[in-house]
Amino acid sequence: MATGTGKTITALGAIERIARVYEQAPGMTAVVLVPDNSLVDMWEEELRAWGIKAICSTRPAALARLRETLQAQRVHGGTSVAVWTAQSAANPKFFTTLQDFPSPRLLVADECHAMGSTENQKLLTDDFHYRLGLSATVDRHLDPDGTQVLRHYFGDVLLDIGIKEAIELGALCHYTYTPILVALSHEEMNEYARLSRDIGRRVGRSKGLSISDLEDSAKMLLIERARLLWHAEGKVAAFRDVLESLPTEERGFSLIYTAEGESPLTNGRQAPLVHGVGCDLGLAYRDFIGDTPLDERAVLLEQLGAGKVDGLVAMKCLDQGIDVPTARVAHFLASTKNPRQYIQRRGRILRQPKDGSSKHAVVFDYIAHPNGVGENFDMERRLVAQEILRARAMADAADNHNQAINALRPLLDSYNLWDALGDHYA
Repeated sequence: MATGTGKTITALGAIERIARVYEQAPGMTAVVLVPDNSLVDMWEEELRAWGIKAICSTRPAALARLRETLQAQRVHGGTSVAVWTAQSAANPKFFTTLQDFPSPRLLVADECHAMGSTENQKLLTDDFHYRLGLSATVDRHLDPDGTQVLRHYFGDVLLDIGIKEAIELGALCHYTYTPILVALSHEEMNEYARLSRDIGRRVGRSKGLSISDLEDSAKMLLIERARLLWHAEGKVAAFRDVLESLPTEERGFSLIYTAEGESPLTNGRQAPLVHGVGCDLGLAYRDFIGDTPLDERAVLLEQLGAGKVDGLVAMKCLDQGIDVPTARVAHFLASTKNPRQYIQRRGRILRQPKDGSSKHAVVFDYIAHPNGVGENFDMERRLVAQEILRARAMADAADNHNQAINALRPLLDSYNLWDALGDHYA
């Protein structure tokens, strides 16, 4: 189900429905597994609104409280709900506690694509009689084995609501998508070509075709090449140009996704440069990163909604799960090729305001590309094609989809990539 279409509410309804069958002792135990602590807090709040007091892994002495609750449930019946992060559930004591108090169990895996990782698959046990996976993007990027595990464990898709249908239903707001073409510098293109040659040699020595089959050195080079595109120096200048072209009242309520790590060429970070642009234009930006405490995150989201902060600068922490209904503008200075990431990020700004008002969202996507067709045409074409596929996915549900595709025309013509868009645009 697309972000914002009610996955949490659907799961709560499922818990409530199954709980009716197990009102008598020993009752029923529902376990909600989530990727991180911020989602634990979100679930705790949603459950409280339904009159359910959950035991949460983020609270003190959580395992002891869970044991006490299950002891009472064994005598009096009813349903207990535990909300745990996958990392906390990996503690053997968690499953031991569940097994000490036998009862029918329901597993709700939120953002269940995360459960397909090699580490998290250990949590997909036979301890759960009922299983429900929630995700906007179930399939794992470049991980068919993990995807197969998920689909086998959770079973058939019960409900599928895509982004277009969600917008038509009014669950998500309409949006426009604007690709911003950013040419790589001569130095960046030379480095990209060098990395591609090295990757090609190492891939040639690999035994298989999947990412998992590549030797570690090839994987590191792939990451370094991706970082080169994320950190393309022209993106920050293009970001400034976009902001300066916008009316003052349209520069706020923004989420700015910047590159992780340091530039392979300059060793500099992108986020400080973005803050510098904001400062020059009189905009108040704040970091929303992994080190930001949960209570501070809540304050930052409130400040964004109140207009006290113009934008939140993130790398990964605003990718999934967190509600940001007040955000109206997203700047993608860096995006991976993983559809889950950019689909989840888009979902952050498409949520409808909680006060019932309407909004229209805007996505600016900064696309790195070669500065003119060079000698390495095939290599450059592959680079551009990867960016085009993301742009097509982002443009398809946008109100201005034809304009968005037309903005890509210089690349589509130069590299003969119109076929990559499919029959709809041919």
